[in-house]
Amino acid sequence: GKRWSNKYMKLQRLMTAVLAVFGALMLATTATSADVEVHSWFDVPTLYGGQARITLDGTQRTVNAGQLQATVTGTGQQWISYCTDLGAYLGSGPFVQMSLSDAQALPSWQTPDWAPGGAARAATLYFTFRDEVSSSKDAVALQALIWDALYDESPSLNSGRFQMDASGTTAGAYGRATSWLNSHDRATLTGNESWWGPSTPNGSYRLGQGLLGDVMAVPEPSTYALLIVALPISFWAFRRRNQH
Repeated sequence: GKRWSNKYMKLQRLMTAVLAVFGALMLATTATSADVEVHSWFDVPTLYGGQARITLDGTQRTVNAGQLQATVTGTGQQWISYCTDLGAYLGSGPFVQMSLSDAQALPSWQTPDWAPGGAARAATLYFTFRDEVSSSKDAVALQALIWDALYDESPSLNSGRFQMDASGTTAGAYGRATSWLNSHDRATLTGNESWWGPSTPNGSYRLGQGLLGDVMAVPEPSTYALLIVALPISFWAFRRRNQH
C-alpha cells in the first residue's frame, strides 16, 4: 500500500544517488582537453630518431622518424610518443585526450584514412616495444611499424600502402623493425590506453602526432571496492531505519 510505496521511493532515491556517484567516477575516463607542447629528437638531445626512406600510396620520400616528447602545459605530465599522420605537420597546440577505443571514431581530419583497426594495431606495437627503444635505429624502427600498422591491415614493410626501404634509412632500423614485426610477443590492450589528438584543425593542415600516451587515469580498484561495500550497507541502513 502507501507505506510500501514510500519505502520504494526512498530506496529509489538512494539508488539514484549511488549511481550518480558511480557516474561521476566514470567521468575520469572521458575525453579531456589540454595544451600540449611537442618536441622532436631534433630539439631534445635525449630523444632518439633518424631518417626513413618510405613509400606511401606509391610516392617515395625520405622522412624524419623517431621519438617525440609531449608535455601537457601547466601539469608537467610528459611522455614519449610517435607520429601517427604522414600527411600532417608537427606542432604544439590544443589536444584532446581520449581512450584508444574512441580513437577510431575520430573525424577524418584526425584519422587520415587509417586502415580498419589501425589505432589498435599501432597502440599494441607502441606499448609492446616502447621500452626497448635505446638507440636511433630502434626509434626509427618503431615509428615505421606504427605507420605500417595505421595504413595497412596486413603487417609488412615491403608490400601494401606503406613500405620502408633499407637503403636510405638509418642503419640497422630496417632489420630491427623486421625483427619486431616477426616477434609474437605483444602487449595486451584494454581499450583504455590514452590517445591524444589535435582538438581543432590548424588552418588548412593537420597537426601530425595523434599522440599515443600513457594509460588514462581510472578509478582505483579500492574505489570500486568501497562502492561495492557501501551499497549493501546503505541498503541495510535504509531497511533498519524503516523498521523502527
